[in-house]
Amino acid sequence: CASPRAATMDARALAAGAPSAQVSSTVRAPVHVATAARRLLPRLWCNKPAGCGTTRAHCATSSALIFGAGALLIRGALCRRISHHDRLGQRCRQAALVSRALHVEKGQAQTPLTDQEEDGIWSALRQLREMDFFALYRLNLFGTCSLLCQAEEQCDMRCEVEPVNAVPPWLEERDQADFHYELDGWSRFDPPAEHTEYYSLSMYAESSTGYDGSDVWRLIHDKICFSESLPHSAGPHGILNAAVSAMHTGISAHIVTDTREADQASEFARRISDKPEYLEALVSTRAFVLAAAQSCSETLLAYDYGDEAEEIIPRLRCILDTPSHVVPEALAIPADTAEIRLRLRELCTVMDCVQCNACRIHGKVASMGLATACRVIWNKDESKSLNRVEV
Repeated sequence: CASPRAATMDARALAAGAPSAQVSSTVRAPVHVATAARRLLPRLWCNKPAGCGTTRAHCATSSALIFGAGALLIRGALCRRISHHDRLGQRCRQAALVSRALHVEKGQAQTPLTDQEEDGIWSALRQLREMDFFALYRLNLFGTCSLLCQAEEQCDMRCEVEPVNAVPPWLEERDQADFHYELDGWSRFDPPAEHTEYYSLSMYAESSTGYDGSDVWRLIHDKICFSESLPHSAGPHGILNAAVSAMHTGISAHIVTDTREADQASEFARRISDKPEYLEALVSTRAFVLAAAQSCSETLLAYDYGDEAEEIIPRLRCILDTPSHVVPEALAIPADTAEIRLRLRELCTVMDCVQCNACRIHGKVASMGLATACRVIWNKDESKSLNRVEV
């Protein structure tokens, strides 16, 4: 089934194709999606701190907004670094993007989050992401792709990453002790081994690297997602499809960040805001993953965060106290999770097919985060135990 999603699938512009598992294109986003978009889109631009001159300032957002090392909160907020003298231009561009994003059907629904709640969770997530506990991952970037026959893709120097040499010893020891293989588990993550090294998310922000990942996205949408074209409310299958759509939309937002300024409004509309079903999937997925984090509140607040505990706990409380507004149906445990677990494991595994190293890092973290969220909500075992990577 043909879908306009094919035009938004990769880090540049994807070949035409039909992701059959994409969220139904007939879904119209209700007013709560429009309202949520209003609250998200004013953050499309991140002002540079004073004294930065013309240097682009780092803006720590993620296709999977980092909640712990599992990337538990997914959000498509587009960041742009602008100079202080360009605030008028900022307002004009922002207004243009918001107007494009809000061509959705009006209805009656509750606003998911207030401005104060949005600001609080946004600030807490950005600060958590800079801490070693949440920023460092031990990954194998030389793993081979077992799911696709691929030609080598061209990618510029923005694909290259360097490992972190100064890793706290306690963190390495924790990861070594935490790892265990589960045959029928919910996820896959690289085991601590000689050929794995630590990389920092805070060192490599999401951006357009020039890498064309269309073949990987096509495989994900056509083979790993459920084949039915489902709205996000259509049970676990629809929720999983919507979550993958939300991951994709978040990545598209970061790609638009690096698009020429003159083309940003049109690219943002083409990739995201002219497709209300993508915005709806984004909002519903964030609610789902926030609910997953809250279901583990007791575990997360009692976790050993090492020397960073005093800084982490207050920020975690801010996130965990934010209402998720998740629909109750999403929390219902499926009768059989075997197929869901299989698809989530394959979603984690397919990230080894991403040839851009910077993209691979973020893909591994985002897929692990989504798998962890599904596990803590849908697992019949009520245990909420988490290892560091899952946190």
